[in-house]
Amino acid sequence: MKPAWILIALCLCACLAACGPDPQSLPATETAIAARIYATLTASAPTITPEATITPPPPPSPTPTSSPTPLPQGQVQASVLNLRAGPGTQYESLLSLQRGMLVDLAGQYNQCEWIKIRVEGQQEGWVKGGDGFLTFPLACANLPSGTFRPLNGSLLADTRARTGMGFLSLQNQTSADALVFLNEDSSSPQLAFYVRSMETFDLSGIPNGSYQVFVARGTEWNGDARAFERLEETLRMQEKLVFKSAAGQASLWTLILRTLAGSTENALPISPAEFPPLP
Repeated sequence: MKPAWILIALCLCACLAACGPDPQSLPATETAIAARIYATLTASAPTITPEATITPPPPPSPTPTSSPTPLPQGQVQASVLNLRAGPGTQYESLLSLQRGMLVDLAGQYNQCEWIKIRVEGQQEGWVKGGDGFLTFPLACANLPSGTFRPLNGSLLADTRARTGMGFLSLQNQTSADALVFLNEDSSSPQLAFYVRSMETFDLSGIPNGSYQVFVARGTEWNGDARAFERLEETLRMQEKLVFKSAAGQASLWTLILRTLAGSTENALPISPAEFPPLP
């Protein structure tokens, strides 16, 4: 695991209204609260001076690895087959493949529901699986899991029994993607979401409670294993985030992930074994 410490800056603000919203107007009220408070926090985010310094250990010597055996080719069967940036129709379409085209296999997702391919050994993407779309001389069990980048803000776990008025804005200002967990009195995440490098995700509807925050940063997301294949760092915030809302008052937190070589603020490095698994 490559050592790279993270500065997590955070802000809290409460939004006050003359009276609590009625249930029918709650979504509009939440939107107004989020927009107003987020603008305030963005304009006035404080600079936090690091308090702790951690010297990373020297990296281990690289272990020689053998080159993987090349996978066979597949042949397009559909008259037109979209090559997409990820395994799903919600991902951007990169180009259209024609029937009869030969492509290099690179992996699969969800028992070959989607197949990762390379076109002419260069452009990489995903196509729909099934004999009506793509055929290849290999059993699905012999295809490795392919890696991809989930869409920014993808909810990977949501076990909320109720919703609330809590609001969290997370800004990932680091060079790696982030998996963020909110845990309330449990080792399994109540909320887990994906934030791409240099992007922001705003999450509303967080119920009242006290949440432990975990962050993992890395690249090459394995959708079947639900984990980064190239994990850079796992962290736990030192203090819990407390969300309260009542009579028009709502808690709003802004978390900013920033790379800060040699030290950390508000977060502690933890081993991957201490990071809670996705359900």
